[in-house]
Amino acid sequence: MDDAITLTISRHKKNELIGKTLLVLALAILMGLLMAAEGKRNVAEGEQLTLEQYTADFEKHRADLLDEDVPIPVALIGSAILLFGVLGLYEIIGSGLGRMIGRLTDNGRSYRPTTPSPGM
Repeated sequence: MDDAITLTISRHKKNELIGKTLLVLALAILMGLLMAAEGKRNVAEGEQLTLEQYTADFEKHRADLLDEDVPIPVALIGSAILLFGVLGLYEIIGSGLGRMIGRLTDNGRSYRPTTPSPGM
């Protein structure tokens, strides 16, 4: 008995999947580069830091940390709005990339779903 599974997806969905994959890879590379640059800046700042500079603004820094109390409902609603926004942008950009890939690979023909003609 053959245990192979065949998965068939439309050309449009395949292009959309490729677009979303490329988007995730580009974002991962961008985040990696930004994190590496931030790490280098932190190391350079840490090498120049003296004890006097580190402790000079202790009371002000402590007061800033203790002053920022965000209520949980506000934090939850804000996080949900931000997450919906990020996921919405991801879907829009991924879909757009998929359509662009489709147009490039279909010799300029845009994606048109097939619809049965009336009377069939």
